[in-house]
Parts: sequence; C-alpha cells; structure tokens
Amino acid sequence: MSEDEKRLFALICRSYLAAVMPDYEYRQTVVTLPVPVGESAAAEFRAVGRIPLRLGWKAVYQAVDPDGEAEAEQTLPPLSDGETAILSDPRVEAKRTQPPPRYNEGTLVDAMQNAWRFVEDPALRERLKEAKGIGTPATRAEIIKGLKRQNLLAAVGKLVLPTPAGLQLFELLRGAAPALVDPGTTALWEMRLDEIVTGKRDFRAVIDGISAAALEAINAILGPSRRTID
Repeated sequence: MSEDEKRLFALICRSYLAAVMPDYEYRQTVVTLPVPVGESAAAEFRAVGRIPLRLGWKAVYQAVDPDGEAEAEQTLPPLSDGETAILSDPRVEAKRTQPPPRYNEGTLVDAMQNAWRFVEDPALRERLKEAKGIGTPATRAEIIKGLKRQNLLAAVGKLVLPTPAGLQLFELLRGAAPALVDPGTTALWEMRLDEIVTGKRDFRAVIDGISAAALEAINAILGPSRRTID
C-alpha cells in the first residue's frame, strides 16, 4: 500500500476499534473562584472543564496524538468544594469578541427548529426540544417567505436581515405583549396540549385559555386609548 493508503487504513482501524471500546467517562466540572479586587469586593472567575475518569475509546486516539486531546478540551485537576487556591502570575490579555454570525435561510430554519436554545426555564426548554421547536419542517420555510412578503425580513445576498418595519414590530410586541415573542410560550401551550392527551385538563379549558391570552395580547397592543376587544 502507498503511504496515503496506509494512513487511511489506520484511520479506519482506529475508528472501528473505538466503536467497540468502553465509554469515555469524565466528570464535567465548573469551578468558580472569587478573587479579591478591593477591600470589600471580589470578582468571580469561572472555569469549565472535564476531569477524566476513564479514557475508554479515547485511549485509541490519545495513543496516536497525546497532545491533540489536551488541546481539544480543557481538563482540570481533581478539585473539592471549598478548596483554597493561590493566585500567581496574574496577567491581563487583550481580547476582541466577535458578534454572532448573521442568519441565512438555512441557519434561520435551524434556529426555529432548535428554539429551545433561547429559553431559560429548564422545563420549557425540554418541552420545546421535544416539540422540535417552532413550526414544522413543512411550514418553517413558508413562515420566512411570509415575513418577506410582509416586508419584515429582507434578503441581502445569502443573508436574511430584519427590516426597519420588522424591528419596529418586534419592539412593539416585546413591550406590549412579550409572550408573543417568547419561544417559551410555544412550549407552555404544548404542555397544555399534553395535559389534554393525558386527561389532566379539559380541551375546552385549554381553548378558552388560548383565547383569553390572545385577547389580552391584542388589547395590550391596542393600548388603553383604543377600544377594548371582547
């Protein structure tokens, strides 16, 4: 075999061997360390890493590239709660953060499907994850097309950007009826539908609740100076 063929064969062998080896076991660790910055103040430093317990299948790759594994993830030494640490050789490094990338149609559909990432409540996150996000595979692209037709989204090259009208509508809704722009609301009503299926809640009560929430949102958007809808 040629050198390239040998490397390919070795890669296939390692992948097959790793697939039948035991699991990689580790302890996910978050370390918070208060560092004094004055007489009565402290800044909290935070480190996230893993403490390997059993290499398992990773031993195959570590044997080939022992340094590569260390670079791929941050490992921490064994630690215990309340342990005292000594700060030595502190230094300040200049860093520049990067804004999140703009959406294109593909990543926007992905964000709709994984809308649970934007929800903080653990229960709502899990329910929205089970519901596969906002919309369905058949409707998400149509939702984007509808926003474009209404001049709320605009295509700029391969990207999709909110128009001034879209931003204005979002700010209006966020101020008057924040539930309408919160993906957690979808998860909340999915949970109500689950309760209908399991017999914990009457379907009429759920429909009445959705109707009441819709009327409340509409009246909040219209404002106190407008006629209230019943």
